[in-house]
Amino acid sequence: MSTILVDNGTYDLHNVGDIAMLQVAVHRLKQLQPHARIRVVCGNAQRLSELIPEAEAVPREQYAAISMPFGQFGALRRLLPSGIHPPVLGIERSARLVAPAAAARWTAIRTRRQILKDRMRAWKELMEETDALVLSGGGYLCDSFRSQTRKKLELLAIAVRMGKRLALMGQGLGPLADRQSMTLARCLRRVDLITLREHTLGPSILTQLKVPRDRFRVTGDDAIEPASAMPLPANRPYIGINLRVAGYSGLGDHTAKERVVNALRSLSDEFRCDLLPIPICLFGTDSDICTFGDHFPDRSPQLWRGVSSPGDVMKLVSQCKVVVTGAYHAAVFALAMGIPAVMLASSDYYVAKHQGLAECFDHQLCEVIDATQPDTPRRISAAVGRLLSKAEEGIESTQELAAKQVEAQKAAYSHFAGLVEGSYV
Repeated sequence: MSTILVDNGTYDLHNVGDIAMLQVAVHRLKQLQPHARIRVVCGNAQRLSELIPEAEAVPREQYAAISMPFGQFGALRRLLPSGIHPPVLGIERSARLVAPAAAARWTAIRTRRQILKDRMRAWKELMEETDALVLSGGGYLCDSFRSQTRKKLELLAIAVRMGKRLALMGQGLGPLADRQSMTLARCLRRVDLITLREHTLGPSILTQLKVPRDRFRVTGDDAIEPASAMPLPANRPYIGINLRVAGYSGLGDHTAKERVVNALRSLSDEFRCDLLPIPICLFGTDSDICTFGDHFPDRSPQLWRGVSSPGDVMKLVSQCKVVVTGAYHAAVFALAMGIPAVMLASSDYYVAKHQGLAECFDHQLCEVIDATQPDTPRRISAAVGRLLSKAEEGIESTQELAAKQVEAQKAAYSHFAGLVEGSYV
């Protein structure tokens, strides 16, 4: 029986887009290897058991224990001037990448805290039992999440060093210019398979890193499959809306944010449709639900409050005739169903994500708008009008594009499962 460890971009299971991709990854791996032990890194074991009962939770503290800062130097760090901390951390990182097992043993010896000793031993046991490491889909390998990107790439490089089978599935890679991240990303040359969700940045970054061309392919977002299976009701009375206000969204400027809020509010009167908020990030500081409560408290709260899973959110999307969104996965869900999407981008990160998604759907039934411009309200209104006018004729072709991406994804998972099975046998 093989053991597959799945890392992901939603340890707290707050974001339904990341959850949907994680669910798909685990489901496909389990289908292809029914007897495999699937373990998922997370920070909320109870919620994981509710969302993905076939997965076994691995505490994120255990998985990341090896990368603890100053783990190898221990209390000696107090004797070191703060100015040399960065090179010291670099030395530790190099030691972990060259000899991870030895670094773990030394850290366990150096630390006086029993909890850290236990975590280090647990990490060693976890990695010894793991046959394959899979990073499920997400947009977390980029400059917008620099610290997280460095940590994930370092842990991936350690798995490379330990000889594990490796796959990155459904990745939205980039923008990625951070020097340390790019140095760590050289380990991607030795990953067995990388599937990308867009053509815009990912292929060029991997080519720059000299990743062999036969190791990566564009297959689209893994959340397309469950969304495309959602039935569409005959009556879809709503305009779905999402306003993503977060540090990485680029919509922090008050004037720009209020401009977008007013533009979204005006759609209801202009097109004689009720607005239906579509939450993607459900909890935490970047919660879309909190944003909706602040800016749209009067918009049918009984319809969207209480949602807790990707399926709940997909049902909301299925009731919309068009979706206007700042969040990426609201557009993924919509386009997978054949519903038009207007995507609002206010940062390089979101421009890359939205443009990549639009390309995967041949720019059918979708449009990307720079939400920082003064004429944003006019452009949103015009885009909604254009997309609604051709919505019915574009549903079938858009759904066909979704089906082709799902087919490519399944082929990629089957290929990787064969590699894992071959190694285990």
